[in-house]
Amino acid sequence: MEGFEITPYFRDRASGDPARARLASYIAEMVNSFEYMEAREDGRVKHWLYVPELRRHLLVITTADGALFNAFDDSNFTRKQRRQG
Repeated sequence: MEGFEITPYFRDRASGDPARARLASYIAEMVNSFEYMEAREDGRVKHWLYVPELRRHLLVITTADGALFNAFDDSNFTRKQRRQG
């Protein structure tokens, strides 16, 4: 993942997951041009973006200093937004 510091968690666990490997090309875009963002109390930041090619929302979580912590598709995003809205 160019342009990102990667946490040990992502490097050791998530980066070996084939489902997450297909998200690599979207990660930088998601952090730079997200649809929705949520800062958590622990300093982590969640970034969501809808990816038409995959027909779903993806979620990237970064640490407070911007390191990549996790990335996955979030099939519940639309339902959560409707409940909050």
